Amino acid sequence: MSQRMGLLGTIFKIVAVIVLLVVGLGAYLYFTDYAANATVTSRASQTECGGDSDCWVEVTPTIYPFHYKKTLDVQTWGVVCVGYKVTFHLQTQHYQVFDKANTLIYDSVGGLQDRGAAVRCALSNV
Repeated sequence: MSQRMGLLGTIFKIVAVIVLLVVGLGAYLYFTDYAANATVTSRASQTECGGDSDCWVEVTPTIYPFHYKKTLDVQTWGVVCVGYKVTFHLQTQHYQVFDKANTLIYDSVGGLQDRGAAVRCALSNV
């Protein structure tokens, strides 16, 4: 019985340390306004993004390769192409979109930054 309690105590301590590390890392990333980087991997088609339908893009973060689908307004969706890079700040939720040449296309604070790139993107999405 004593061995079993010792084993359970050890398992509990290990789980507690793992939970504290995960919570601590999450808090650190949030409070330092970590800039998460992702790549746009797919997006709604022109026909899907019309009328009452939601315009969406799917991004894959570089730190953890899972897909995350984000609904965007039509104007923002129009300048986001597959292969573009996105930087998203965890605390402020400020995001920026960069084209394949790493040129700033869209900034959530300042809006559209490069009309020429936006037109090229829109034409490639037809």
